Amino acid sequence: TTEEQVHGCMKLLEEFGSCTVEKDQMCVVRRKSGFAPGVGGAGGYADVKLLVYADLGVHKAFDGTEIPLRIVGEVQLILEGYMKVKSKMHLVYEVHRGSFDRDARTSPE
Repeated sequence: TTEEQVHGCMKLLEEFGSCTVEKDQMCVVRRKSGFAPGVGGAGGYADVKLLVYADLGVHKAFDGTEIPLRIVGEVQLILEGYMKVKSKMHLVYEVHRGSFDRDARTSPE
């Protein structure tokens, strides 16, 4: 149910939010909610995006050089109903960003 999905997403947010680099080798750097007051997504879409930093340790290269493995990635928490909207959003997104706007310099007169 939607209620169960919301509960699961809230639990994930709580768990991600409690992570630290010292304890978990990862932490949330930024959190952006499409559900926040005053935020309106194009086409009715909303999600929660987490920017997550992870320290994956060290890789030893063939020549013995130790290379730190660190990454920043995005985690999206999306309810099933919004995922259905997202799958149809690409055209709306392209229109919204102006991909189909004609350039007056190239338009026939």
